[in-house]
This record gives sequence, structure tokens and C-alpha cells, in this order.
Amino acid sequence: MLKVIYKRILRKLRLSSFELKELQFRLTEENISVGPFVDGKKMCPNTTALSIKERINLNNNNVRKTFKAKGVSGLDLMLFYLLFDLPAKISRKRKVALIKKLKESINEL
Repeated sequence: MLKVIYKRILRKLRLSSFELKELQFRLTEENISVGPFVDGKKMCPNTTALSIKERINLNNNNVRKTFKAKGVSGLDLMLFYLLFDLPAKISRKRKVALIKKLKESINEL
């Protein structure tokens, strides 16, 4: 289910193949936050994709508005939060496994 939601969000963002490769490269435990859109230098996987697409620095104040402009609904983000963030907060091992699933979903696109 996580893969389905993530692919739906990425399709709405309309990333090019080059942007998808860059996203896949940036999806590492060190770069990905669990929780807020932006947490210091870390971003959630969706915000990372959005920042690659928009080529701008995002902050928690303008992320939701930018997602909405791209057609990503609050429901999409909430489902992703339930399937990624909550389990990833449980353990580091779980977070690494979930990031691997996100990378797999990019390959499937």
C-alpha cells in the first residue's frame, strides 16, 4: 500500500526520469526526516520529491500549499504519514526497510 500511495504522489508531481533518479539517490536514512515536512536539513520523502521538482528551498509553511497546487491532496499526505512516518518512528531498522520500498516504487515508475 505504501508503494501505491507514493507512486500516486510522484505521478501527481510529474517528475522527469532524471528527477526520479535524483530522488532515488537522495532517499537515504541521513536525508529523510520522519514527521514534519522539513526538519533542519532533512525532509520527508514527499517534500524531497517536491523540492527536486520545484528547485526551491521549502519550509513547513509553504510545503502544503505547494503540494496542493500540484494536485497532491491532504488525504494522500495523511495516508503516506500513516504508512511511512508512524512505522518509521518505531525503529531505525523499520525506517531503512521503508526507504527501500520507496526506492522500489521509483523503479516501478
